[in-house]
This record gives sequence, C-alpha cells and structure tokens, in this order.
Amino acid sequence: MTTLATLIADLQSEVPAVSSVPTTAQYTKAVKDAVMEFSRRCGLVKISTLSIVAGTATYSLASDFQNLIMLESVAGAGGVLISDAGLI
Repeated sequence: MTTLATLIADLQSEVPAVSSVPTTAQYTKAVKDAVMEFSRRCGLVKISTLSIVAGTATYSLASDFQNLIMLESVAGAGGVLISDAGLI
C-alpha cells in the first residue's frame, strides 16, 4: 500500500523545489488534492444483484446507493429469455 509520505516523496523527486518553493505543506496539499480528485472521478463501483420478480414495481437498494451505472440485460438472442417460468 502506498502511503502519503511515499506519494509526497515521489512528487518531490519529480518536481524539485527551487528556492524552497513549493514547501512541504504545498507538496502535501497537492498530493491530497490529487487523490481527492482521482477518487471523485474514478470512485469505487459496487456490483449488486437484483432478483426481479413479476408484478413487483419497486425494489430496496443498498443504503449507500448513489446512482445506477448499468443494468445488465439477461435476455438471450432477439431479446427472448428462456427461463423455468417459460419464455420472457
């Protein structure tokens, strides 16, 4: 696991200070800001399964649900699904 200190050291080696600029505090802020922006843009994706039941209009979602990225289709060729209940 990468630590904050390692990220700061890497940044300092890539962008050396000139006349004490940037300062250690500025390096630290730059790393923290970059990590926060990365997390905002590329946050974790949680995968969940919904058990679809005929006649059910609403389903309970996880308490940390924010938005739907994709709902995978389970339909076969031509949009027809062969199930135990018949053709859907």
